[in-house]
Amino acid sequence: MFEKELYIRFLLLLVAPKRAWSRINVEDASHKARSSINVEDASHKTRSSIKTDDASSKAVSEFVFPFVAICTIVVFCTNLMRLDWARSALNGALVEAMGCCVSLFGGFYLASYLINKSGHLFFKLIDNWPLSQQITGYGMVIYFLITIIAALFPQFFQSISFLRLLPMCYTFCIVWQGYGILMQTERILRIKQTLLAGILIVIVPELLRFVFNLITYYTL
Repeated sequence: MFEKELYIRFLLLLVAPKRAWSRINVEDASHKARSSINVEDASHKTRSSIKTDDASSKAVSEFVFPFVAICTIVVFCTNLMRLDWARSALNGALVEAMGCCVSLFGGFYLASYLINKSGHLFFKLIDNWPLSQQITGYGMVIYFLITIIAALFPQFFQSISFLRLLPMCYTFCIVWQGYGILMQTERILRIKQTLLAGILIVIVPELLRFVFNLITYYTL
């Protein structure tokens, strides 16, 4: 069931982002309704509260982490396959896989942090770390897809580099729908939030990957 829900959410974000965000919002609402279950002990008159994970934890553990793992494994395996699974290729494949993991994992947390802090700095919004993680995590769906495709067809994407960045423009559409359903703010503020978050989601992982490649180039 977990794998099925993971791929359904992934496909919905790609083909019908508004429907995907509506579904996420409904699931989060029901999740919050069950977040505190009061159990009364008739004899001792005591109450205990059972806490469940919040929406941001669910986005991270059930969407971001699995796809970071999937992308890293795909990058590792495709690099080994291109060199006929030679033992000498293991080092290079591990470096590429580490670069992928750093760019996705680090990019997610850094972009979430910057989106959260920039919202407070530029738009005078209160800190909302869970919302920032949701927007960033689900907004990276295009980045996950492009990472997998680029690993499978590296020469094609390297020769025509704009094909790697062009589909990421769709990230703005996904983020736009997310803010519209989760926050329901004014249109002008929503446009500003979408532009800022979209730029950070697209640029931050690429920047981390560039820095990682630069470090490995001069140290390995």
